[in-house]
This record gives sequence, structure tokens and C-alpha cells, in this order.
Amino acid sequence: MTGFAIFRMPEKKRASMVIQTQGKTFAATTWEEIDDKRGYVIAPFNISERTPLLILQPTVEMDVDCDNSDAVKRLMRVAISSVTDVASWQSEEQCESERMAYNRLFHRYSKALESGDFRKLVLARVHHVPYPETPKDMGEYLSSLFMKACALYPKQYISLFSTPESGTWLVATPETLLSCDQIGRCYTMALAGTMKAGETEKEWSLKNQMEQNIVTQYIRENLEDIVCCLRVEPARTVMAASLLHLRSDFHFSLLGTHTVGEIARKLHPTPAVCGIPKHKAWELIVKEEGDRRRYYSGFTGMITKRETNLFVTLRCMRATITGFDLYAGGGIVKDSVLDDEWAETVMKMETMERLI
Repeated sequence: MTGFAIFRMPEKKRASMVIQTQGKTFAATTWEEIDDKRGYVIAPFNISERTPLLILQPTVEMDVDCDNSDAVKRLMRVAISSVTDVASWQSEEQCESERMAYNRLFHRYSKALESGDFRKLVLARVHHVPYPETPKDMGEYLSSLFMKACALYPKQYISLFSTPESGTWLVATPETLLSCDQIGRCYTMALAGTMKAGETEKEWSLKNQMEQNIVTQYIRENLEDIVCCLRVEPARTVMAASLLHLRSDFHFSLLGTHTVGEIARKLHPTPAVCGIPKHKAWELIVKEEGDRRRYYSGFTGMITKRETNLFVTLRCMRATITGFDLYAGGGIVKDSVLDDEWAETVMKMETMERLI
């Protein structure tokens, strides 16, 4: 077996499972290669030799009732059996403490923002959480986490995927990168700003409102010349797990010869995971963070002849030999405060930590 993915769309009761049993996972070295491919996409933040753009081309596809945990466990045992021994399960040694590394990069990003070269930069970090006890049956353990995520987060996209190249990841994301139907009607969103649920009596801070405006403006500018019938809904507060975000929805249709792959490339990486201006921010993040993000802040989902459903890999964790690596990031602007930004990443990681 090459790899598998099991995923549940937001607000659905059934999950889909795709398994590639033959050949190697298609590994692309350029974003353009997504244009004429079909299958389950596993895209990194940055394509590199270590983190290629992967496309599972399934030989087996099936639907699973999310309430039938026994069926999910049986399938997961078979699927996980051939991908748990690969090197990608191993966790890296950290040369410095998480907080020291975060502080160092925060100050570098702050200086870059003060120079006026950037309006926003997204700083990400990784936090390792050991298994409460070593799982005796990894397939059963991972399937239980997937089912728990489906139950706890009914409005989020839930995915568990594994390949030798990517390793094994569990995702519970609130952000759609791109959704298109067979006749070219498409949807995306601008998601930014973070506040703890239960704080609805508070007003959104100027920093959060600024982040949302930056993301909305960026998406509008990138889409308006290559799509038609673009409609942008006003920002509203939405809940994702225990967090609140500001979200604006975009509805549009594909124009002329422009492809789904081209739209996805235009949108990724969004300012919600990268920064403004996009290309300069991406270059700085790759320089400073290297490949530490791996597949965090990339995107994942299915592309078929009938439809495309791609989601930003936001709330996520990667399985290792000793536990899970949890990933989170936050937007840094001129007025950002170090301790506040660190606290925001802690809040975001709670989405996945609740599952362990």
C-alpha cells in the first residue's frame, strides 16, 4: 500500500476513504503539476525535496458511516499497517526551546515589519506532546482520534492521511481554500482574527480587524481578474472548536481557460498563513523557518472530475514515534505583542490537544 486518506466534509455524517494500493505516491516539484491531476492532494506550505506536493491516486474508494466506529477501526488497521514504519514518523531533535525559538523569530519578524517592507507576517511554531501511553494498536488509536474529532468538531473538515513521504497527519480545519462544482461555481473564504469562545461581549481588536481586512483585500485582488461574478459577503464572527474567527465568504465562477489548479495557486499561501506582500513574506518565512512547517499551512483535499474541495491545513498534528507534533501560527503586525501572540498559538493548539 502506498498511502491513504479518510476525510469527513463539514456538517456531514459520513466520511470517505481513499487508498492507493499500487505504485508510488505522485510527487510534484512544481505547483503547476496539480492542473491535470485527480486524487487526494497533500500540499505543503513550501514545495521542497523534503516536502513535495503529493497526490494520492486511489485504487480503492469507499464511504464510511462516522457513527460506525468498528468499521472505521477495521479499515484503519489495514490502511495504517504499511505506513507506520517509515522514517517520517520520527521526530526531530530541537536545538533550542520552543519559546526561545519563537521569541527569536518574533523579534526578527517585528524588525521586518518596522522597516515597512511588510504589512503582515505569520509566525508558526511546533509543540511536541507525548502519547499518554504507547499505543498498542496504532490503527485503532488513530481511528479513535479521527472519530473523536468528527464528534467534537462537526463544522470543520476532518482528515487523517498517511504516506511514506508526508508521514501521518490528523487535521481539523475551519478554513476552505477552494471549493468548485462541476459547472465552475466556486467558493473560498477569508478567515482571520482569533478570540476565545465565550468572549463575545468583547469587541474585535483593531489588530484582528486589520488582519481580516488584509486577507479579504488580498483574495479580492487575486481573484477579480481571473474569475467572473465575484461576490464578497461582509465579515461575520464564526466559531471553530473553542475559538472565534472573522470570516468573509467569496462566491465566483471560473472564467475562460482558467483552471482550478490556477485558482488554488493564486490563493495559496493565503495571508492567513503567510503574509503581505505574499511572495516576499513567503521568501522570508522559508528563510527563517526552513521546512519546519512541513504540511502545516499547506492544503489538502480531493480533486475529482465532478468537484474540488481543498482545505487549508490549519489545526493539525503529525504522528511521531513518541507522540504528536502540534502546529499553530499567528499573524504578526506592527502593533503585535509577543506574549499575546504566543498565547494565541496555545489557544489554537488546544483544538488538537483535546483529542489526545
